[in-house]
Amino acid sequence: MAPWIRAYLDEPAVPGAPRRVWRDWVLVAVAVVGAVVETALRHDIRWPVGALVVCLAAIPTLLIRRTRPLLALGVAFGLMLTFSLIVWIAAGPPGGLGTGIFVLVVLYAVYRWGSGRDGLIAGGITLAAAVIGNLTDARTAGDVIGGVVVLCIPILLGLLVRSRSLAGARRVEAVRALERERLARELHDTVAHHVSAIAVQAQAGKAVAATRPQAAVDVLDVIEREASRTLVEMRAIVGALRAGDGADLAPLPGLADLARLGANQPVAVEASIGDGVADLDPTIGTTLYRIAQEAVTNAVRHGTDVQRVRIEVRRDGERVRLTVDDDGRPSAVSRPAVSGGYGLAGMAERAGLLGGELTAGPSSSGRGWRVLADLPVGEVTQ
Repeated sequence: MAPWIRAYLDEPAVPGAPRRVWRDWVLVAVAVVGAVVETALRHDIRWPVGALVVCLAAIPTLLIRRTRPLLALGVAFGLMLTFSLIVWIAAGPPGGLGTGIFVLVVLYAVYRWGSGRDGLIAGGITLAAAVIGNLTDARTAGDVIGGVVVLCIPILLGLLVRSRSLAGARRVEAVRALERERLARELHDTVAHHVSAIAVQAQAGKAVAATRPQAAVDVLDVIEREASRTLVEMRAIVGALRAGDGADLAPLPGLADLARLGANQPVAVEASIGDGVADLDPTIGTTLYRIAQEAVTNAVRHGTDVQRVRIEVRRDGERVRLTVDDDGRPSAVSRPAVSGGYGLAGMAERAGLLGGELTAGPSSSGRGWRVLADLPVGEVTQ
């Protein structure tokens, strides 16, 4: 078996398939109305009541085509093709309704959402449908070719959309993994600094504790041992995450560096930092800086007529909020939002790791783009 065939057969169903949306009910309603109207208007259907009942029985498969695509295809094709074959044997064509073309939507769903093995089984069902359909309804060679082409189109479309969607998901996952590594590195550098200080203080305390109660010496021993062990383990973990990358000895950027984001940029950058922000944990400060940096970069790359970017950081109790606004003229599709832009997807991942959230989109004022990050100032949540 060819490797690409084996790879396809081993491919699982696409995760996160939507169960039902309002469009599904609209599609079902249209199919039901179409079947009833077609039955009333056509006079060449041999068993019109039976054809209508079979069609109506198959239409609900549209509601499960994403979550149970193979079952939906088997039921829909099985009902309609069996009926057509029975009519053809007993009375001759035609034995079904043209509304039955909705099964192509179900066929598309198998290759868009189903597993590789579902696709293999669906291929056999489709082949049987082509044989039975052409046997009971085709009159010329052109009809045969047309029938095969019609069945192939939803299969190819399903595979194409699936491939593009999975490729995009893999790119987003790569960005998130990179951002997790970057965050781990910065967390390591920040925590390592504090842990190193603890170890030094514990050693100094041990030196002056000779004349004090033995309990104090024992406590200092525990502090030194645990701090050193934590430092060694953290360095080992982050060293594996870095995959051999050398340590970055440059100081981590923070809120104090926001004003310098406009350097070497074709836009003016204004930064406003409110009260109670200067004493934030360095990890939060670095995260806010990275988000603002990405927002400024997006404004320069994707904005239209952007002249000025304003950055504002405000603390509200146990939360801190970063707002980045520009004065450009974006449309709804001219810039990447959190779900589409991989840079902002990484920033959203970083904010989520710290227990916060990130949103991005056109400003409510009708002009410019807004990136809003809201983070807790307490402990980091994983």
